[in-house]
Amino acid sequence: MNIKVNGKNVEIKEGATVSEVLASRNITPAGIAVAVDNTVVPRDKYATTTLSEGQSLLIIKAFYGGLNPLKKARSLLRKSPAASHR
Repeated sequence: MNIKVNGKNVEIKEGATVSEVLASRNITPAGIAVAVDNTVVPRDKYATTTLSEGQSLLIIKAFYGGLNPLKKARSLLRKSPAASHR
């Protein structure tokens, strides 16, 4: 099935979880924030949050001296065109 990861089309297996997508991209959960369809996913839900065809996954990695990843995710989501249609 196809989803978007940070705006790029990506093919993943049916029923893949956030954790599986992160692992397939060699991304460890430490220091990141994840949103599915403009909703922040708590880290303890990565393994149980399954993705569906057409969903959008936003992955934000914190950098030294940067914003807290959850604050950054919320900031980006507020600026997202999709967020204004809720």
